[in-house]
Amino acid sequence: LNARREKEKGNAKARTVVVSQTPAFSDSGGPVSLTFQLRTDIDVQKPELLMEQEGVSELVRFTDAKATVNSKR
Repeated sequence: LNARREKEKGNAKARTVVVSQTPAFSDSGGPVSLTFQLRTDIDVQKPELLMEQEGVSELVRFTDAKATVNSKR
């Protein structure tokens, strides 16, 4: 899903990565699930203005994701 979003935006450089140590697999007798977190760097047109107004020089988006597999056996 995220790769498709990057492709649609026309970004040649992948700017989204899986945050290390966040992937977790769960199989507690119910549905099997995989959870992880993605980190995406957000383009800033005027980083110096952002630093002046907000005190930060870059913006980052964190996305929490969960994939669940339900199977009927």
